[in-house]
Amino acid sequence: MKILSGGMVLAASSFMILAAAETSIIDFEHINPTENAPSGWYISKIKAFTPLPKVNYLTENGKKIMHVTDIQGESGCRFDCYKLHPVLDGDKFVLIADVKGRGEGTFTVQAYSGKKWMGHIGVKHFPIPGEWKEVRIEFHIRNLADTSPTDSVICLFGAKKGAELFIRSIKVERIAEIAGTTAFPNVWTAFLPMAPEFKPSPTELENIPATLDEVKSRKVQFSGNEHDFAPDFGKPGPLKHGAGNCAWLYAEINTDKEEDYMIGAGADWWMQVNLNGKPVIDTLAKGNELHPPRITDYKTTIRLKKGKNILAVKYITGGGSSILAMGGPNDLRSVGQKLRIVEELCKDDFEKSNISRPGNPRIIQGQANLALVSPTREAMYTASPKLEFGLSQTEYVMPKIASGKYFGTTLRIKDFGSTGYGDAKLSFCYAQFGTDKSCVLEIISQKADKELTMTIRDNGKTVDTFRYQVALLPADILFTVNGKGEYKLSLETLVDSSVRHFNGESKFFAELNDSSFTASATLESLGQKPAQVILDDYCYGYAMPDVIKKLIPMDIHVDKTFDPKKAGWKLIFNDEFEGNEFDRTKWYITSGKPEAIRVHDGILEVNVIDTRTGDKTSYKGAGFSSYQFFQYGYFEARLRFRRHEGWSTAFWLYGGQTGNSFLDGMEIDIYEDYYVTPERPRLDHNFHGFVGRTMKSWNYLSTIPGSLEDFYTIGCKWTPFEITYYMNGKAIPGSANHSPHKTVTYDALNHRIGFAPLNVSFHASPREQYGWGKPIENKGKFPDTFKVDYVRVYAYPHNEDPLVTLTGKDQKIFVNPGEKFDIEANITPNAKTKTPIKGVYLFDSGCLIDYKDKPPYKFTVSIDEKYYSGTNYMHTGRSREVPHLKNVLHAYSIYAQDAKGKIANSEVVLKMTPPEKKSTPYKGKAQAIPGKINPCFYDEGGNGIAYLDDNVNVNQLQKFRLDEGVDATGEWIGNVVTGEWVNMTVDIEKAGKYTVTMDYGAPAGYGGSMLMTLDDDRLLGTFDLPNNRGTGWGGLKSTLKNIELPAGRHVIKLIIIGAFNYSYLSFEPEVGKVID
Repeated sequence: MKILSGGMVLAASSFMILAAAETSIIDFEHINPTENAPSGWYISKIKAFTPLPKVNYLTENGKKIMHVTDIQGESGCRFDCYKLHPVLDGDKFVLIADVKGRGEGTFTVQAYSGKKWMGHIGVKHFPIPGEWKEVRIEFHIRNLADTSPTDSVICLFGAKKGAELFIRSIKVERIAEIAGTTAFPNVWTAFLPMAPEFKPSPTELENIPATLDEVKSRKVQFSGNEHDFAPDFGKPGPLKHGAGNCAWLYAEINTDKEEDYMIGAGADWWMQVNLNGKPVIDTLAKGNELHPPRITDYKTTIRLKKGKNILAVKYITGGGSSILAMGGPNDLRSVGQKLRIVEELCKDDFEKSNISRPGNPRIIQGQANLALVSPTREAMYTASPKLEFGLSQTEYVMPKIASGKYFGTTLRIKDFGSTGYGDAKLSFCYAQFGTDKSCVLEIISQKADKELTMTIRDNGKTVDTFRYQVALLPADILFTVNGKGEYKLSLETLVDSSVRHFNGESKFFAELNDSSFTASATLESLGQKPAQVILDDYCYGYAMPDVIKKLIPMDIHVDKTFDPKKAGWKLIFNDEFEGNEFDRTKWYITSGKPEAIRVHDGILEVNVIDTRTGDKTSYKGAGFSSYQFFQYGYFEARLRFRRHEGWSTAFWLYGGQTGNSFLDGMEIDIYEDYYVTPERPRLDHNFHGFVGRTMKSWNYLSTIPGSLEDFYTIGCKWTPFEITYYMNGKAIPGSANHSPHKTVTYDALNHRIGFAPLNVSFHASPREQYGWGKPIENKGKFPDTFKVDYVRVYAYPHNEDPLVTLTGKDQKIFVNPGEKFDIEANITPNAKTKTPIKGVYLFDSGCLIDYKDKPPYKFTVSIDEKYYSGTNYMHTGRSREVPHLKNVLHAYSIYAQDAKGKIANSEVVLKMTPPEKKSTPYKGKAQAIPGKINPCFYDEGGNGIAYLDDNVNVNQLQKFRLDEGVDATGEWIGNVVTGEWVNMTVDIEKAGKYTVTMDYGAPAGYGGSMLMTLDDDRLLGTFDLPNNRGTGWGGLKSTLKNIELPAGRHVIKLIIIGAFNYSYLSFEPEVGKVID
């Protein structure tokens, strides 16, 4: 971590490791004669360690050393010490011993929570050196149970049978990655709105002022280490997308001693955190860079002084949200244990008092207190003796295990069992229709008890009971459970923001599978007096952990270094740029001017060139792509980035279209350098593609590790389940909130995958705001040059893959919403390796939706929200738009992975739901068959009924059907995206077989196919639409023969896969195959 004056953090997710001094834990000068062991140590008399060894104490240079010999126990010997050494989750605990002898020694560390023994942190063996040597053994401290966090450890040492051990000393060292224990404030003094340019005086940064720049203070309360400032500001900010609202926040931390203390913060989008007047985290210049904001985005260790410490935070909102996240060491230690609702299914915040609710609660105005500074309206439920209540939606479906999501219930208990009301039971019940199976979270409040009793009952049996202090109310409760039946109960008190976690397993939820269940609540009096509870923010939804965890067996192995030649991958494409000509047999120009490209001395160069037209100057570079397409592989180029602003360069993989990663492609941006400046050489690494008509995108940022004058070898390893980017053979470091990786990696669990072939592309051109007649000279020194030394592609090996074949492919494309259909595969291990299958996965359009770990590998699917809810398909990327399910093309494939990580997949199964309404002929007249029909005369009825197209007609010059989405000129349809379609009502004169020829155009890098269906019922045929390696968007034809058509009025649907223009379809009857 790089720290500036005041300890300002520069790098995201970096932190300081604090090491305590080494402490001796054994004294050979004081021996316990009963044990013949150093004072405080005991020789273990467990059967496995008997007979006991011989122990002698020798003198060396005036100091005692220990000698252990004749070790004959089955497990050797062991010496125990019950002194507790303080530690916390996340620490490293190091044992350092000065030893010699022979054989193997052992160190053991065991965990305690308070005085309760929790289990083994670890047992580690080491070779005993023949000569004196200091041995260091590291143990990583972790919590062995959510309910009882590890707070201390004991140390044990010994040796295996037949060993001999001399010991001079044993020391311990605690290395704390997260320093500090003082509670982080959750109530802050806020001043808003503030002018962004306002700067507090030194005095105002070191004390909490009464007013700031004449703005009065208010209190804001963080919940779950976050606060949404949108309601506080009340209106969007002045910048683009509503960004730019500014607030200053103050809080006080008091300690009785000096203390190293780790804090973490994240913002949407700019922040500066000051401690006692000095900045310690500052993202005002660059923004947060990670989204959504988390307390792990920027971490730093600060030094708290004894007494009062003032945190002052400047926060400026972004365009995505108004959320600021902040936390201290205790919050950072609990990261990974916390879950949060990410998709609300049904919620009531009780702010509307005039609506009907189950249970008919009384809506009251909450009262401010030390724990709740911004009270809202709350619901008061009263029962005498019993009241059933809940939310308006009562039926839910578990998210699929493959999604990583949990079903969650969250609410705030403001008060339970207050004065004047009797003992009470509050129950949250989850039950399956038509059975007596259920899971119940039961909370009991009794006047004579200062603690709430919480019980989990699963199918009528008590599986766990917890206790929680009444004094900690109000508290936020989150009960979550996943498809495996693993549940977690988290309680965060608003009193001091401390969190307790309880977890276990529920057979009820584990056996639900795809079945629906109901969620309801009951309040019941346990005595003569009525029962009462006050609740707020009651919600059912899907939850995910702060830190992404693998819930399904999938091997995603990221090589920290990678050399395709050493890995045995075959070179299948390369250009070393020898000679003096740009090789037009390998590449074609995609943009700019060919004369901007120059090849000489083994280097390809692209320069920005200027063209004068009258008094106007425009600037252009060039883009070029490979004719050849590749499925998987390692793609690398040795190059020198641009050095000056005003233009940008890029290296990426592209399929000509990004409509569906199983059908036509996706975009893997190996790098884009539009952020690069000499002072801040940041590369952007993006991954784009459509899912259900919605663009999903993710990105990472990285730093060029040297001068812009240097050449770098940048590469991308694309395998079935992983895409990782490399610089000079090493995985590029990177972190993002969408990913668990510490490298620039996209994977099948957290992002998406694809197998449609892609080509290799480069781009070097003025950025839009600086080109096309606008001067760029003031952005840098020109001419600047982008240089490429070589481009190479290595094939991904498939020789050890398992075999996946569909069991009878279903030819039916159209299914109604909610209609169930099966996709099943036979899967066999590789014939050569015979490696067993580890996991089988179902993907839709590159997104994981289900998995199985044992046969039969049959997936029952339905295209509706009930089935898809919680799956990766429904996850949003940066756009935050949820993909569509209806009317879009779904492409399914079954993948299998064996125990060695080798992967194979089935062919694609296509499905689509038909329109909910019937379209009608264009201008009331059906087109005639036989003859030529025009797709531009597609039916009427609107988007989703007569056609599917995401945009307004871009062909404005022809003024043809401008109020509709299809990009039609009257003769041609273009600007297509995979999954778009048009309906054409036709009158077929005679039944029989026809030859159908379609006019189309596709230049190099484009093309695809088109499905032709009849009456949303059956597939008539698929047009193959290859490109002509040229530059035109017309002049090509594709023909289908033996297309059987019935007589009468019908609807032909054309479904796009790829990128091309298309025009007339000619239907000619085949001789002797038409019925008169």
